[in-house]
Formats: sequence, C-alpha cells, structure tokens
Amino acid sequence: MVLTDEQRKAIVNWLSVVQKDESKRPNIRFGSRPLPASLKPALDHLAYVFADLILTDQDCFLSEKGSEALLRLIPDTRIVETLRNDWAGESSGSAAKWQAFKAQIKTYKKDSSARAQLIAAMEDIILRYTYPRLDENVSKKRNHLLKAPFCVHPKTGRTNNRFIDKKFSESRKPRNRREQPNDKELRELGIDIDWWAELQKDNTSKNVLRDILREQRILVANGGKAPTPPTRKEHKPKKYVPRPDLCRYPLPQAKYPDLPRLAQRVHNEDKPKKTKAFFKETDDVQNLVEDWVDSFKNFPPEAQDIEYVSKFLTKAMDSKQFTDTSVERTIAVVKWWLELLRR
Repeated sequence: MVLTDEQRKAIVNWLSVVQKDESKRPNIRFGSRPLPASLKPALDHLAYVFADLILTDQDCFLSEKGSEALLRLIPDTRIVETLRNDWAGESSGSAAKWQAFKAQIKTYKKDSSARAQLIAAMEDIILRYTYPRLDENVSKKRNHLLKAPFCVHPKTGRTNNRFIDKKFSESRKPRNRREQPNDKELRELGIDIDWWAELQKDNTSKNVLRDILREQRILVANGGKAPTPPTRKEHKPKKYVPRPDLCRYPLPQAKYPDLPRLAQRVHNEDKPKKTKAFFKETDDVQNLVEDWVDSFKNFPPEAQDIEYVSKFLTKAMDSKQFTDTSVERTIAVVKWWLELLRR
C-alpha cells in the first residue's frame, strides 16, 4: 500500500508530540486533561532524564534567556511574575528554579482547576525538553531523499551510496588539487609536463611527487632562490654555581671502622721473594687456624707467623677501636681453635 503525501502528513501529525515552534505547547492533550495512555509510561521515565540531563548536566535554565523560556511555558501570570521577581539578579541553578516552580504549584488547593492546569504544564515542559522529535519533512513527502543506502534522488537521479568500509570510502575521496596540479600550474612552477606525466606512469610514490611540488612552490615564492634556513639556537644548560653564602658540609664518613686483618706469609715457587696474604673474614681465619693445627703437629711454626697471630688477636679484642663485632669474631676463632685442639 502506497500512502499519499496527505496521508503521510496526517500520520506524522498524530505521532508528533513536540512542535517545531518553541512558543507552542506540545500537541498531546486538550486543556488540563490527563495524558494519553501511550505517553504516560514515557513521562515516568523522562522525569528522571529531565532531572539529570536538563537540570543538572545542561543546566538549561541557568541563564536569563533560559529562565524566560521556562516562564513562557507557564500559563499562570501570577506565578510567572513571582518567579521573575525572585530570580532577578540571582544566579541560582536550573534545579533550584524548577523546585521553586513546583513550590508555587503547591500553593493552590489539590482539587482546584488551576493546580491541575499547572501540573499539566509541568508535564508538557518535561516532554518538550526530553521527548524525541520526528524529522517531519522526511516522512511527509515521498520525493524527499531518505538517508538510506542506494536511494535514488528523484530530481538529480544520483544514488546515495553510503559505504561502511572505511578503506573503500577513503579511496573514493576526491583527490587533493595541490597533489594533482593541472598543466597551467605545472608551467608556472617550471615543471615539464611530459616529465611529470612519465613520473605518474612509472607509479612514482605520492610522497616523492608531493616533495617535488613543495620544493618548486617554495622556489617560486622566493623568486627562484632557495630560502635561507633559520639559524638554529643552541640552548645549553647553565653551569651550576653555588652561592657564596651556602654552607657546604663535609662528606659523610663511615660509621664503623674497618676490621683488623691477619697477615700470613705465602711461599710462591714462581717468586723467590716471600709475599703476604691478609685474612679478614671469620671463615677465612678459622680455615687458616685449621691449617695450622694440621700442619704443625711435628714441628713448631715460624716465630714471625706466631707474632702476626698474637698481634691480630690482641688488636681484634680492642672493642673501643673496632667495636663489638671484632670481639665476637675473635671469640669465634678462639673457640674453633680450642675445638680443633680437643680433637
């Protein structure tokens, strides 16, 4: 069934709730009668949308122009004058102004016709600002170009080809005029037309062609001379110079002194001269003592090595100079020595 333009217009007018003219009220009821049954569920949902979107997010009634737009939709002149006087010189938000309008409605009795008319106006305001609007011109006349793929325009005969593929749509875009110059522009730039055609036949990169055009345009703009490059300014960081009145404290020193070392002579076959080895860790000193006990069973050690050990033990027991850590290490070495002798 094909509808005529008049039939389409009648259906659209019946479905339209919000009129295009802002001065007119929504075409949904007669006087203060209740809303149609089809709009009642929509109003219950749009009331929450109105509070969040219109009053809070967009704050439509904050400015003086927005306040006047709200007052034009209120049918009671007394309330309009009262609210206009209260809002004069104020910067209250849309939510506060909407609450003031609702408070003025409560001044009338519940069963009065004036209160019913104001409640109906309040519902109409909510629908005006939140109810979806129809594109009437698209639906009323059959010769209007719909935004549908492959729709033929009745006058021009062109097809509305809305491709979703991004790569295909980008390839169908018109070429940039600066990237595709005509013969006149090529002559002005001093580029041979045949040479330019050969470059395009050889599938030269677009970036190369673009660079050639850019360089020639720069030369023509500068009278055939290459522009002088701008002087590069080097920004070096400034050398830090401390203030003369700045107090510079000495570097921190170690809190604990280095522990004493046990020196022992080492016999090296390659070097005839005797060298020394130093031991500081507890395990190393204990291993050295164990070698002593195993080596000197049949003959005594040399006097100089005995002197080294005695100096080490005496020095390591000085807690004032080398802290308690050195004393604990010395005690551990002597206990291990005693354990070896008991074996």
